[in-house]
Amino acid sequence: MTDASEAAATIPTGPRDEAVVSYGLYAKRLSDLALELLAHDPDAPPGDRVRRALELGEWLDKLVSQAAVAEREDGASWRAIGEAAGITRQSAAGRWGPAVDAWRANGRRALSGGTGESARTAAVALDLAYARRADDNPCTVFSSTLHVVRYPEREAARARQEQADAARHRLHDVRTRTEDLTRDFHTAQDPADRADALRRRAAVQDETAALLQHLATLDPDRADTHRADAVQSARAADADREFATLLASQDTPAPAP
Repeated sequence: MTDASEAAATIPTGPRDEAVVSYGLYAKRLSDLALELLAHDPDAPPGDRVRRALELGEWLDKLVSQAAVAEREDGASWRAIGEAAGITRQSAAGRWGPAVDAWRANGRRALSGGTGESARTAAVALDLAYARRADDNPCTVFSSTLHVVRYPEREAARARQEQADAARHRLHDVRTRTEDLTRDFHTAQDPADRADALRRRAAVQDETAALLQHLATLDPDRADTHRADAVQSARAADADREFATLLASQDTPAPAP
């Protein structure tokens, strides 16, 4: 493993690299299907060659669509993509825009969750597939083109920014839940219901504190503020739990005389 790849090993791959890996996987599938055409069953029904060749064409269409996705993630304009395809900018956007939209809707990831494989390991597998067929036997012909390998420091900064943005989004959600639970507390009449609202709000305050501590590691310029807010949220959670205990005791039926 090179120094660059070692540095990249712990950096999450960004959408650009994910799109490139997805393109590589489509190219590999197309290559495999093309080779499989050579193994034809002489007893196959009439038209089998045409059917299999058309299947190859379908995969070629998928590859071209993913190529457009990768170009867009790499910053290419629709005009540039259209010129490469010999069509207008409007035609390019109309032809491959839905593929770009679908890519974004699916999370801009090359591999779906639960596969046990990452874009980085898939890139290494594509390196090996190419090496088996190339005379010069390059070891990293595909993976070396990934930004996470070529620009590890820049990609690390990008990953931190994406994680920070995600943490801020989650903070907004948990703070909205806190406001909802505060309304539940003030509108509840029964002490047990009020205590339950406080316990649930305390759990959300704990989640807020943990998010703020995590954000402090991702946003060093405001780390002190995030840590102070985290301490405040943790204290608010403790106070809610104490108050909930008092309310619960008020709701306990008096012992029979």
